[in-house]
Amino acid sequence: MKPIGILLFIFFIACGCRKDRGEPALEPRPESFFYKQRVINWLNDQQLENGLVPSCETCPVSLYDQALSALVFMEFQELERAEAIFDFFHGRLDIEFRQDSGGFHQFRHWSGNPVYKHQWLGDNAWLLIALNNYEAKTGLDKYADLQFELEQWIRSLQVSTGALFAGYDGNKRNDLEVTEGIIDAFNAVSGYDAFHAGILSFLKSNRWDSAQKSLVTGWSPYPAALDLHPWAFGIFKDFPKETLAEADKYLNTPFSFASRYWLEGYCFDLDRDNVWFEGTGQMALAYRTAGDYSAYLNIMSEMQKGFIPIEDSLQMALPYVSNGHSTRFGNQSISQSEYLSPFVASNAWYLMALEGIDPFVVERDKSIPLGDMFWR
Repeated sequence: MKPIGILLFIFFIACGCRKDRGEPALEPRPESFFYKQRVINWLNDQQLENGLVPSCETCPVSLYDQALSALVFMEFQELERAEAIFDFFHGRLDIEFRQDSGGFHQFRHWSGNPVYKHQWLGDNAWLLIALNNYEAKTGLDKYADLQFELEQWIRSLQVSTGALFAGYDGNKRNDLEVTEGIIDAFNAVSGYDAFHAGILSFLKSNRWDSAQKSLVTGWSPYPAALDLHPWAFGIFKDFPKETLAEADKYLNTPFSFASRYWLEGYCFDLDRDNVWFEGTGQMALAYRTAGDYSAYLNIMSEMQKGFIPIEDSLQMALPYVSNGHSTRFGNQSISQSEYLSPFVASNAWYLMALEGIDPFVVERDKSIPLGDMFWR
């Protein structure tokens, strides 16, 4: 993308009039529509006949990415595309979900068959979040039994401390207590009861850094993780905005191998060796939710420097990360496809930030007793 395009994007968005709710008019103008529509075209083109959306052109199908795709499809009036995703999983309740120890598998082949048995808490919670958004948006209870089964399975993972273990590999329990998955579950399970109170008690005692006003991973080699900042801010009502400013410690300015631009964005963790576009989009949405439109617009303009133009098509998309001389969270290696190929999560969060699609808002107001809100 040419630098002039970035400047025009910022100008046309920032010059909008104010809406009744006091938020600046952030709906796309012609220049931003150029990017938005091309990303939508790319995402639509990824969906398979069985409804599933592979994470990239050489990737398996991620359960988490199905939830993100459904959220985006719903916002852009592609309800049938979202329902195709939900229908696929609804049709696998008996042959998959109710087998072994419950839950849907995290990864599957394009055919729909699981790559291996791995029922991960966070991904299943995200499917429930997407279904809750579908019900709120349409007023339909078409997938009520699927929502019920997911909620009961998520509840079954809670232990006496209030934490949730990470899921199963077939029948083998995974005893990791992953902060991200636990807070996903807090939002996904409707209402507020002993389940939610137990989660807050665990987080207060084990995962809360009061000095930094942020949640931590609980994993001593890598205590800091970017997504805990925007997700906690979105999930927990009246969460301190300081947690977003604290995320500046992940900022860095690398060279994007695919787009050939220098750009600023957020890394997975504190090694600050790349820009993670998915997490950067999460931060953009969080700042928009917080009403900090200057920070929001700055992040969005930087993200646009990472777009990969797709030849001979009206499509553009973001890769997973900016470069290959880096790692994922911790010391996990980066594959070539992740910095040279478009990925669903990066583009879904870009679109959600651009349109203000907040997946947490449906279950944000849980009437939490003030005494349980340890962050206040």
